[in-house]
Amino acid sequence: MNLTILHFAVRCDEAISLAEMSARVAKAIGCHLDQGSYHKIPAARGKLLGMDVGLYEWGGVAGKTFRFEGEIEDTAFLDFTRGKSVDVVSLDISQAVADALTVGTMLAWRVPITEDFIAEKSYGDDVERRFSPAT
Repeated sequence: MNLTILHFAVRCDEAISLAEMSARVAKAIGCHLDQGSYHKIPAARGKLLGMDVGLYEWGGVAGKTFRFEGEIEDTAFLDFTRGKSVDVVSLDISQAVADALTVGTMLAWRVPITEDFIAEKSYGDDVERRFSPAT
């Protein structure tokens, strides 16, 4: 038996508020997003096709970027197999999500590339240094 789980990660470089971007994204994908946090960062959170999704601001190549990501965080759904062997297939739908958001929000969304990951890691390292207790 195969079980397919979805995941995605997309980016958008726009100088608008998280609240405005959240409203645009929610309308574009037909998903309610609640204000909350994602790894202790202010974010809009929701559920979409069984995934936990999060939209938040982060540092990127062009300065501020919006990260919208979705993944299965609760693996309890695997319990339905009742002891049967299951092959889990992970399906990346990032390009489809980027395309849907580009059309639905009228903003340019993209799948992140290596340069994005490098800039985002550097930003994350800076944040961690600022908030880490001095030794």
